[in-house]
Amino acid sequence: MSNYLFRTRKIGPPKFSSLCFDFLTRLVPPRVIVECLLKARRRILTALAQVYLPIVTRERLRDGRGPWRTEPFGAEDAIAQPTLSVVGAEPAELVRVPRKFSLRKPFVSVIPDATLIGPSAFALDSQGRVLMDSVGPDFDDGTPGFFALPMDVLVKRLTARPQIVIEEPVCSLVTTFSWIYGHWLIEGLPRLEGYELYRQHSADKPLLLINEHPQSWKMQSLELMGYGPADLMLWAHPAARVKTLILPSIRRQSGWPEPRACAWLRERLIGGLPPPAPSSPRYASRVLVSRGNAPGRRILNEDALMETLAPLGFARYQTDSMHFAEEVRLFSGAEIIIALHGSGLMNAVMSPNRPLVIDLFDGFWSSDFIKLAAAIGARYACVRGQPVPAKAHGRWVDNDCLVDVDAIVRLIQATEAERGR
Repeated sequence: MSNYLFRTRKIGPPKFSSLCFDFLTRLVPPRVIVECLLKARRRILTALAQVYLPIVTRERLRDGRGPWRTEPFGAEDAIAQPTLSVVGAEPAELVRVPRKFSLRKPFVSVIPDATLIGPSAFALDSQGRVLMDSVGPDFDDGTPGFFALPMDVLVKRLTARPQIVIEEPVCSLVTTFSWIYGHWLIEGLPRLEGYELYRQHSADKPLLLINEHPQSWKMQSLELMGYGPADLMLWAHPAARVKTLILPSIRRQSGWPEPRACAWLRERLIGGLPPPAPSSPRYASRVLVSRGNAPGRRILNEDALMETLAPLGFARYQTDSMHFAEEVRLFSGAEIIIALHGSGLMNAVMSPNRPLVIDLFDGFWSSDFIKLAAAIGARYACVRGQPVPAKAHGRWVDNDCLVDVDAIVRLIQATEAERGR
């Protein structure tokens, strides 16, 4: 999630701020700079929020303390770190990952007379307070995700004068991060469970609100879940008033995906698959995820790695060029998944086999995938590689990587030996 500070939708000439950041990274490790920027941004927004930006946290929304109705469902849960292996220097951030974490019940809220503002459709209640579950998940320490709010939301909240009124009930799946594949898969799609429970107990059939120009994988995933164009509304307004907003909770708490949400999602995705055609490929159970010709975050010695892994039963797949249903078919049979740190690893949620997830990283590491592994009962290993700056645009989070092929093979062999005992 910290990538938000540096995300770009288009690659173009470097801006002055990018040049300054590149210069700083030559003097100070990028991770240190990012942590300082995040802390500064969090402090600024926290201070501003206390005066100018009243918010409704997830806890307050859950407890029903406001002009809305909230219905909890499911059960509380507990989660613990998975079986862990580390090859190379341990990520410094790993020590901050709790050994255990308690998860509260999910819920679905019905907010009357709401306002949606901005391209990410931030929701305000009738008193002008920002509903943080419409913005994105909370921080890993459980505090509201202020850093996901653009600074201009302070102005938009005060100046928005919606000319559009949406009369029919809508359920918003739009957040700051819903355009990113991994966030959509783990945070967006599981919200449909709350939406469907609402529909079971209501005469309404709210439309699902998604971004104006949905990616193909977003439409394909919704289709696999049983939703077509007639069920959707595209968000294409600077602001709009919504008579009734349905807001299911984000099924990720302090970075931990809810195990029951992962199981529900997996069952729905696999259950929605059509029968394979006679010409359908047979997928390997040992998967190396390739980023192909992506401009950054590639395994530079991928061919050498694949040559060594092939005799062990591995096959290489460029998942970003696959139809979403075929991704589900592939990962539903996966037993070992190897990928460079990124959204592709989130596909492990589709495997019912408690797979071994091998997270290759180049120095930039986040706890997203060890927490996902815990949620699906998988084993987790992280392997540090040698970063090589990407030439396309120079963003350090998109560095290419050289990996230790022999170390990866030894890790796989050790895991197999452990399982055979």
